[in-house]
Parts: sequence; structure tokens; C-alpha cells
Amino acid sequence: MNSERVFKGWVPVIGVPALFTVAFVLWYFPQLVKVPVCGVKMMIGVPCPGCGLVRSFVVLFHGDIVESIYFNPMGIVIAGALAYAFVRALARLSGRPLKPLLSDSANRIVLNIFIIALLVQWVIGLILS
Repeated sequence: MNSERVFKGWVPVIGVPALFTVAFVLWYFPQLVKVPVCGVKMMIGVPCPGCGLVRSFVVLFHGDIVESIYFNPMGIVIAGALAYAFVRALARLSGRPLKPLLSDSANRIVLNIFIIALLVQWVIGLILS
């Protein structure tokens, strides 16, 4: 097993819990959650498709699903996908990889649907704001 594959395997194992931990802890520092961190919004004044994801994660990890959907409807989907990536990476590193849920072609279809949904919710948000 080469070192690049091992490193790629550890990225979700370390990165996903780190991201979830930061989102959980940010709840206790509400002034940080209100800081605009979106470079697109700061530069051109228009929110990007990912705007609100951090706030969506923060309230989601404290059990407020409705508020999470309000901040970014795709936050729940992305959190679920990240959790799944974490479990798969952990299983692969343990030497007992999980069977994929979908075939490669089905994965591409799901990814395309996700991207379209992200863009649609972004356009709707732009229209409503």
C-alpha cells in the first residue's frame, strides 16, 4: 500500500470528525457564526451555493433540523454524505472495506442530482432574497 493511498484514506477519518466538532463547538460562540466567511459573497455581494452550510451544520449538530434546512437545505444531505464517507474510510483502513451502496454509474447519477439540487436551491434562494 503506497503512502498516498494511506494518506487519502485518513483524510475523511480525521477531517470529517474535525469538521463536525468545529460545527458543534461553534454553537457556543454565536458571534463567530455570524461572521461572513464566504469569499464570493464578500467580493460580489451574491451568496454562493454553499452559503449557510456552516450555520446549517452548527444547528443540525444541536438537533434543530428545521433551522438547519433554513440556513442551507443541502446541509443535511452533505452532513449525511460526510458521515458515510467517514464510515467507509474507517472500514477501509481497518482492513474490512464495506461494499459500495451504489455502482459507479449510479454514483455519478446521484452526484449529478446533488449538484443540480444544490444549484436549484441556490437560484431559489437568490430569487426569494
